[in-house]
Amino acid sequence: MRGKEWVVIFGAGGVMETAFPPENIDDYLEHRGFVPLGRIEEVLKWTK
Repeated sequence: MRGKEWVVIFGAGGVMETAFPPENIDDYLEHRGFVPLGRIEEVLKWTK
């Protein structure tokens, strides 16, 4: 699924809970009140 953006949700312990590519990521995020934190490389830096 190259070229698709994915929603990835991590739990409080840093374990990935779910991941999926929504049809329209902007619409999905906007209507659910999510706040993007960054690319996976950036977010994983916080766990070190």
